[in-house]
Amino acid sequence: MGDDCHARFWNDCEDGIEMNNNLINGPGIVGTGSIPPTPTTPTVPTTPTVPTTPPGELNFGSFTTALAFVATGLNVPLDTNATLVGTAISHTPGDEEVTLNEAGTYSVTYTASGSSTLSTNPVQLQILQDGVTVPGSVASGISPATLTATANVTVTEPPSIIVLNTTSAARLTDVTVDVIKTS
Repeated sequence: MGDDCHARFWNDCEDGIEMNNNLINGPGIVGTGSIPPTPTTPTVPTTPTVPTTPPGELNFGSFTTALAFVATGLNVPLDTNATLVGTAISHTPGDEEVTLNEAGTYSVTYTASGSSTLSTNPVQLQILQDGVTVPGSVASGISPATLTATANVTVTEPPSIIVLNTTSAARLTDVTVDVIKTS
């Protein structure tokens, strides 16, 4: 390997020894052997821009009950107003009724853990609007069950009353009803 290897990596020249450029920059790159500049990292904004909502247009409520025993066909009392923003939705803590005060569309979501008070019955909940079952709002399961559903409610002539109703006697825990005015 002696002289043959030496000739592949080093060349003698007038100014001294010249190194094969492929060893420094890699094959196909011709240059002075300097390292190209490191690319800069793009600047990322640290605070996202959040759209603002004009006053009076943000309307939502979250209502909860930790424990309720409800007979067949009765409404679930909602003990606490966890959140209540705006004037389109109103509720008195401990009451069963949530009032929709403005015309528009509302998204209603509920979740609850339920056990039948009769061992042979399933557990079933539904949303009623002015006494009528809201399509898509019925959820049922074999006891014990976690029940959840989301349905849209349209109000054309306010006020309108919505309730969470049980179609079978049940022991309910961790009940949450969320109402958001969407239009």
